[in-house]
Amino acid sequence: MSGAPSDLALAELRADLEESDLPWRVDVCLLDALPPALREQVRTHGAVLLPF
Repeated sequence: MSGAPSDLALAELRADLEESDLPWRVDVCLLDALPPALREQVRTHGAVLLPF
């Protein structure tokens, strides 16, 4: 992926996830925007989603 997603793309993804039938909550954020300790937790336990 070249560059960070736009604010609009993130907002659309968040809205789509809120309207989905997923049985769990999904947080969408930019990794670089997280505090260092949380960033490390995400790197260790999170999932990276790439566009297909």
